[in-house]
Amino acid sequence: SRAGSDISHGMPLQSRVAIIAGYGTGISAAVARKFGTEGFKLALLARTRSRLDTAAAELAEAGITAKGYSVDLSNSAAVTAVVAAVHSDLGPINVLHWNPFGKPAGVNSTRDELVADFDTAVTGKPQGLIKEEPTEQRTMATSYITGLTYTCRSWLAGLLSAVQAAQKDLKATRGSVLVTGGGFSLENDYMVQLAVDWPAINLAIAKAGQRKLVHILSKGLRKDGIYAAEVTVLGAVKGTLADPEGKSELTAESIAVEFWALHQKQDPKVWFVYKD
Repeated sequence: SRAGSDISHGMPLQSRVAIIAGYGTGISAAVARKFGTEGFKLALLARTRSRLDTAAAELAEAGITAKGYSVDLSNSAAVTAVVAAVHSDLGPINVLHWNPFGKPAGVNSTRDELVADFDTAVTGKPQGLIKEEPTEQRTMATSYITGLTYTCRSWLAGLLSAVQAAQKDLKATRGSVLVTGGGFSLENDYMVQLAVDWPAINLAIAKAGQRKLVHILSKGLRKDGIYAAEVTVLGAVKGTLADPEGKSELTAESIAVEFWALHQKQDPKVWFVYKD
């Protein structure tokens, strides 16, 4: 039955809210539908307003409450503001699903394509996980490489900003931070060569940084009763841009089930699972 299997972590079923950040087709849409059918109200975050309005209407036809929020996930201030808006509109946030996607770039890309300012949330002097004031101070390393791409800013600074903004709610609801990871983040010859050949070196760098951040969040947020984990997707997802011929057997729906299981179990020993 709808929402029947959810332990709800002590929350009334009608009170649970999930943010789907980086909403689009594929994984994020499947996660939205899975959590929605389990009784969550959904906040869909992406740039394109028309896509969000269409998705919210389609979900409403399935009996799922969803509201779209147009936002640039690389803008930390905008992310903080939209999380506050979600809380005001829908209620306390129980799940944050992070699923942005960047434009691939290769080894011959220009500096401007590969290098942009790191958001102050992830550069300069070392900072803690929660409620640290941003700094404009740059390290010696950033005098040579001042940052990565929009991809890194959205996946790293945006994720950290979203977690910080939702921390109070996530703590109160014993919530989950669930992140879509990828095989590009892994340090093995096959994945590195694939990133070079595709080409997608910026995605590989960003996914590796994101994986490290998820691991840190899993440890750092545990004391507040907040669970953090990623599903590391090791193959092309059927029906997405990575599967132009439609031959993949890996479905977005099966990945959504993995995210649901992570949220349900919240096993402190598990901060990632592989899915292929």
